[in-house]
Amino acid sequence: MRRILIVDDSALVRNSIQAALERFGFEFGHADTGEAALAKAASGSWDLIFLDVVMPVMDGPTALRALRARGDQTPVVLVTSVSTATVVAGAVKLGAVQYVAKPFTPALIATLALRQLRLGPEPPPPPRVLVQHGDPALPARLAKALPPHVVIDATTALAESLDHADRHRPALILLDTRDPIEEVDAVAAVLRQAAPTAGVFALADDGSAEAPWRPGVALDGVLPRTLEPMLMKCFLYGLYVKPLVTVEGAVVRVAGYQGPAAHHPAYLAAATRGVLHACAAAGLADVEIDLRHLPVATPTAVELVEGLDDALRAVGTAPGFRLGAAHHAAVAAALARTLVLAA
Repeated sequence: MRRILIVDDSALVRNSIQAALERFGFEFGHADTGEAALAKAASGSWDLIFLDVVMPVMDGPTALRALRARGDQTPVVLVTSVSTATVVAGAVKLGAVQYVAKPFTPALIATLALRQLRLGPEPPPPPRVLVQHGDPALPARLAKALPPHVVIDATTALAESLDHADRHRPALILLDTRDPIEEVDAVAAVLRQAAPTAGVFALADDGSAEAPWRPGVALDGVLPRTLEPMLMKCFLYGLYVKPLVTVEGAVVRVAGYQGPAAHHPAYLAAATRGVLHACAAAGLADVEIDLRHLPVATPTAVELVEGLDDALRAVGTAPGFRLGAAHHAAVAAALARTLVLAA
């Protein structure tokens, strides 16, 4: 999963850049000074940095020179309202630098990011949420809580929901019903055939915000009908609507997760489902599974790798797993027959 560091002393600017790029499933880090950016850059690997030119403590060009001096060649997009030829020319000489002036448009930010990351000019379609409900206010509440690029589709009957799921492959399906959960699970099983990687949840009066993931045959869990904003933003968006698994050539990347540890079982289930589906859809005989950003403890990482390795080999795919330093040695030692690539 590609990681982008956004550096600007204005939280509004940082959030605007992130909002323009969220649909691509990137992971983001923020810093408000050049010094903070250097510390963040040293603490992990980044694929792209948006770097403001004018900041207190340490400005962007100074931070960029420090990055290059220590051998960090991460591509940088300078963001500034000071459009002088001297600033641009001096920065370009440092290598792998683009430039964008304020005010910018979301489309321009997306174009620059895709170009720098070499991901092609065409953005993916926006993620969609399908809501089968009887409450006309529910789609509006979802739209208010989720980022504006997310498309909310509302239906009132199973036949209509199946048509939507088959045509649009939603990332998330919410079934607001007062039927017994066993009956909802049967409906979910039908919908999952059309959208195999979607998160599918029932909405019920006894749903749990503390333990939202409790899978049945097809349901991923039962949520409270009230759907608090934090549950939507952290759990539903972070694990299901925001792309968790992406494919770049023969590499399948799995994003990390910043939510509470109580959500990790749901994260693992969604990641496993996404990886297996991505490998099958791409028809990959040999594949690298990038798990460097796993948020889970090492024993759980071992179980995840073992399960993916067995499932992929069973269908004729030869996987190699790339893990972060925290998990690498333990997984390699525990699973001797598994191909564990360098961290």
